[in-house]
Amino acid sequence: MKSKKQEKAEQKSGIRVNMKHFLSMLLCIGIMMLFCFLMNGRLGLYVALLLALAMVISAILTWVTVKQVEISFVSRNEIVNKGDTVDVDFTVSKKTWLPTPFIEISLSSQGNLEPVTPEKFRIAMGFSKKKSSYSVKYLAKYCTAASVELNMPEIIDYMGVFTARVGKLMVSGDGVCRFGIIPMIHEINQQNELLRICCDASAYDDNAEETDESATIGSGVPGYEHREYVPGDPIKRINWKLSTKRDIYMIRLDEKLAAMSQGILFELSDERKDSDGFSESCDIITEAALSMAALMLKQGLRCDVYCQKGGWQCYEITNEGELTQFQTALADYEPDSEASSLPTEELESRHHRVVMYFTNRKGTLSPRVEELRQAGCEVYTVGASQYADDMDTDCCYSVNSDIDFTRIK
Repeated sequence: MKSKKQEKAEQKSGIRVNMKHFLSMLLCIGIMMLFCFLMNGRLGLYVALLLALAMVISAILTWVTVKQVEISFVSRNEIVNKGDTVDVDFTVSKKTWLPTPFIEISLSSQGNLEPVTPEKFRIAMGFSKKKSSYSVKYLAKYCTAASVELNMPEIIDYMGVFTARVGKLMVSGDGVCRFGIIPMIHEINQQNELLRICCDASAYDDNAEETDESATIGSGVPGYEHREYVPGDPIKRINWKLSTKRDIYMIRLDEKLAAMSQGILFELSDERKDSDGFSESCDIITEAALSMAALMLKQGLRCDVYCQKGGWQCYEITNEGELTQFQTALADYEPDSEASSLPTEELESRHHRVVMYFTNRKGTLSPRVEELRQAGCEVYTVGASQYADDMDTDCCYSVNSDIDFTRIK
């Protein structure tokens, strides 16, 4: 069965004329004919015939060899780490000893990949029938899904007048190499405002009064036992009300903690795909959501992440293995082209008091935030810093490439 690339190649395999170069050749022949009449008839005629013959021979070679050239390109799917270098390979061969005109081949990649070596080749094989292999290196610059596609190769004759599509393009699959780029987990400042809001939404009762700090939990005295905060203590144990009264962070020492799950909503839209910095903004938002989930896990908070990936999927993150599973799932994430319905029923059923909404949406942002609020959620929107001016809802945070959060509204 022929691939779509092969069918497209056969449909466009006719020889095309570069009119600019063709007219230039006609002008040269015309000048020689003028030279023939005005100065030296025999020499001018010879040169004019030579130019015409060269153009005919070049066209014949292009027509004959276009069906004899084979280009092989192997499609593949691969998961790589952000910052890795990946290779995309193709081979060129031919079945004739006739000199082959120039073969022009180019690859195109998405913004997530940055070419390290040139993507465009002009290959001159001459009389050789030896198969040649070529490789293009790409840097996995930003996370989520990326791809490299082989553009339709062309043969350009020696005179630059005639161009033809390569007749035999051996492509496995659909002619696209797809890469999933795993996002990185950043260290987030544990004292940032957004994290405090998450802790305040937990099931701990900050109205509980402190008891004698020397009391034991099993003494039967009602209330909590506390001590001063030291670096490294889980933030989930901070009693914010007591800390405010004493003007110093106070940590609960009791182990009777209520189970609580924090909600994170993550989705990317392609409505900004034609703008500068789109790939970088997707990278920032993805790593911000992942890093926040990792920090909650580190602090002992259970986290439910709702990810729009061919429909809403919920990732329950309660251990390192589930966090790694979510991190890998984000590698081949692709921005959504449509604003599908939000998972409000599931958010409501799980009693999420606060939802952090990580997104790059613009025009459809306000209605979606309002939909979440109607479901009983207090929504805090997080967007990339380069689009901060476009965020038109309350309780907004911007995040930069260092995953530093800044409240803007």
